Amino acid sequence: MDKAFQAFFRHVKANEKPGYPRFKSCSNCGASFAHLTLADRWVTCDCGLSLDRDHNAAINILKRTGWDTSAVPAPID
Repeated sequence: MDKAFQAFFRHVKANEKPGYPRFKSCSNCGASFAHLTLADRWVTCDCGLSLDRDHNAAINILKRTGWDTSAVPAPID
């Protein structure tokens, strides 16, 4: 494992909030996707967000670590 990834991982672990619903939340409004199973690959929220669950989780990780997500491209429909 390279040093940059190790530093990133330490940063994520240090900023982890106990009881936080992991990455099952909308990266746009924060609503919970408690009903998701591993078979669900696409998330759609009442706020209008609709994207792949892995993309949603990646944006949540960036936000939780304090990174600016304005450079994250929007999904193409």
